[in-house]
Amino acid sequence: MNELWGDIASWFLVGLLLAGVITTLIPSEILTRHLGGGISSMFIMLAVGIPLYICATASTPIAAALIISGVSPGAALVFLLTGPATNVTSLTMLLKVLGKRATIIYLFAIAVAAVIFGLALDWLYASLGISAQAVAGQAAEIIPGWVKMMGTVVLLALSIKPVYRVFSSWFLKTGSHEHGPSDEILTEGILPMADVTEDSCGCGSPT
Repeated sequence: MNELWGDIASWFLVGLLLAGVITTLIPSEILTRHLGGGISSMFIMLAVGIPLYICATASTPIAAALIISGVSPGAALVFLLTGPATNVTSLTMLLKVLGKRATIIYLFAIAVAAVIFGLALDWLYASLGISAQAVAGQAAEIIPGWVKMMGTVVLLALSIKPVYRVFSSWFLKTGSHEHGPSDEILTEGILPMADVTEDSCGCGSPT
């Protein structure tokens, strides 16, 4: 209720905001045409997911929004697998630490596995005759409205403190570059606790 949600609340908020932007601003016809399935959809999601850094917590609601907007479940799975696993910063560090050959093998293994599993998932949905876009979110229909409203209120209440802590630490970091050394000492004394808490879920800082 406290530690686990405190670690992922900020990332979950980012994911929900991005999911709302996708479902509201991006026409579903465009996503269906280019990401509706097939090997080309997998390659497009590889090109998006590999350089992009996004926490697994944030990528989940984004993938759900993509599916609702017409993206095939296999393409969404490719995004879920590559987004949290790779990004430009981590690849740069891998090049320095492991070398070019090991980094290429690492990246190739992730890409091949993601595409294979993405194609397999699309095949499974097609063979079972299930439309991922049609069934997405249907589980919520069995839950009474008052239960969903209470859950929303509780979730918001639990999110106030961790989200405030992350954003306040971000402003402290920003202010430390604008003020004197005394502010840097204050920042260094406060921030490590927030940084450790955020890193414990393997997501890092949203900034």
